[in-house]
Amino acid sequence: MTHGAEHQRRRRYLCNVFEGQLLHDPTAVVLDDVRVAWDIPDLGAHGSDIAVILGVRERKNWGTFDVASESVRPALLIEITSPETARIDRSVTLAEYEVAGVPLYVIVDGVSRRRDTTRRILASELTPAGYQPVTPNERGWIWLEPVQVWLSISDDAVVCHNRDGHPFGDYGTLAEALTAESQARFAAETRLRELEAELRRLRGEG
Repeated sequence: MTHGAEHQRRRRYLCNVFEGQLLHDPTAVVLDDVRVAWDIPDLGAHGSDIAVILGVRERKNWGTFDVASESVRPALLIEITSPETARIDRSVTLAEYEVAGVPLYVIVDGVSRRRDTTRRILASELTPAGYQPVTPNERGWIWLEPVQVWLSISDDAVVCHNRDGHPFGDYGTLAEALTAESQARFAAETRLRELEAELRRLRGEG
C-alpha cells in the first residue's frame, strides 16, 4: 500500500527517535515497513509500520523478519492508521498481534469527524488475560517501555518525550543541522589557518 507524505513523516520521526534511544544497544533494531513472519501456525505475516525488536543476535538486511529463525519476537509494534486500514488495525490486527504474543501494540489512530481528522493513541499491553488497554498518564501520554519514551499527540502531531517529559526534536532535522554546523566550523577553521599562514609569510616567518 502506498502511504501519503504525512504518514511517512510520522513513521520516519518515530523511527528516528527510537533508533536514537536504542543507539547503544547492539541487539536492538528498529524496522519500518518490514514484514514479520510468525512462529504461530496459520498466522500470516504482517507488514507493520514500525517494529522494535530487542535481543537480535545478528543484524541483517531483512525483507522479512522471521521470528522462528531469529528466535526473538518484536517487543513493540506500531501501526499508523489510514482511512483504508484504521478499522482493520483496531480489530483484526489487534487480535492477531495478541495471538502472536506481541507485548506492546500501539496504534497512532486518525478519527474522522465530518471534514476534520484528529489523532489519538491507542495502546494495548499483553497480560495473562490477553491484551489490556494501557492507561495514559495525567497528560494523556503513553509510556513505551522498550524504547524508554513517552508518546503523545500535540496539535495533531505525534511527539516523543524523554522520561523527564522533554520533547525530542526530529532527528533528521537535528542531524542536518549538526552536519551543517560541522561543515561551517571546518570551513572557518580552514580559512583561519590560511590567514595565519599568509600572515606568517608577510612577516617573513615561513
